[in-house]
Amino acid sequence: MDEESPDYSEFVSYMGGIHQVLSIFAGFTFTAITLLLTTLPDKSSLPVQGTFVFLSLLFHLFIMLVAWDTTRNVTFLRRTPPYTRAGATWDVFYFLSIALFGLSIPVMYWLWGLDMLALITLLIGMAILAVAVALIWRPYTEFRQKKRPL
Repeated sequence: MDEESPDYSEFVSYMGGIHQVLSIFAGFTFTAITLLLTTLPDKSSLPVQGTFVFLSLLFHLFIMLVAWDTTRNVTFLRRTPPYTRAGATWDVFYFLSIALFGLSIPVMYWLWGLDMLALITLLIGMAILAVAVALIWRPYTEFRQKKRPL
C-alpha cells in the first residue's frame, strides 16, 4: 500500500462485526414480533400494540443501519469494479429487497386483523425509507457514479 492511501482495513473489519450484530438484532426483533403475534391471546390491547410499534421501529432501524453499513464500506475500498448498468441494477434490487422486507411487518399485522397497527408501522417504515433514500441511496449512487461513471 502506498503512503498516500490510508489503510481502512481495520475499520472495515470492525464495521463488519457491527454489521453482524445489527443483522442478528434485526433477525431477533423480527422473530420476537412473529412469536408475539402467534402466541399472545389479546393482541388488541394498548400495551401489546405499543410493544409491537416499538419492536417494529427497532426492526426498521436495524435494517436501515445494516443497509447503511453495507453501502458505506464501499467508500473505503481503494479499487472497486467499474460501475456498470448491471451493477446499478443490482444496487436497485438490493435496496428494493430491503424496503420490501420492511414491508413484511405491516403485512403480518394486517393478516392478523390489526389494521391500525399495520397502518402505523407502514407509516413508520415509509418515514425510515425516506430517511434511507436521503442518507444512504443518494450518497451511495452519487459516489459510485463519480468514482466509476456508467
